[in-house]
Amino acid sequence: MNSTELIKKMKLNLLVIFLILFYSCKSSNQLETYKLADSTFVALVEQEFLFQEFLNQSLIETRDNNLLQLGQKRRLNIQNYLNELKQYSSTSLSASPGTLNPRQSEKLSTLNQLSGADYKKMLFSLLLDTDQEMIGLHVKAVAATGLKNVDFRNWVDSKIPFWHAHLNDSQKLKP
Repeated sequence: MNSTELIKKMKLNLLVIFLILFYSCKSSNQLETYKLADSTFVALVEQEFLFQEFLNQSLIETRDNNLLQLGQKRRLNIQNYLNELKQYSSTSLSASPGTLNPRQSEKLSTLNQLSGADYKKMLFSLLLDTDQEMIGLHVKAVAATGLKNVDFRNWVDSKIPFWHAHLNDSQKLKP
């Protein structure tokens, strides 16, 4: 390797090091851009919980013992989650259960028009979707533009495995 090639290689290496340093400094500045208020996260979670409660009731009403147990387990898990949420959030949970959003209402309406295997297939599809939605809400809440409240953000981060377990439980029984 001649000296010209060596100099070019060194310049390229310096450029790579400079870019790495530049982007690492830039990303550390982004860590200070938390924007999400506790109340916003709690409102989104409550909306999704309401939908999940309708789905859990649908599981229980199927009269299938495995699905009944899954529905009861999901209800208990969600109640435990809500109890912890009250402790870590600076926002109170709403006193009234609220209403489903139009997309959720439409999905439940479609589900209720089905029966048998089609009903179970769509029910599980909705369960998996809502669990994935909860995982997504939690991931966004701990991201660089996530929750402002550090303690709440740390608690939310600790709940991501809980939602993955919830999703896995449903996937195990999916028809």
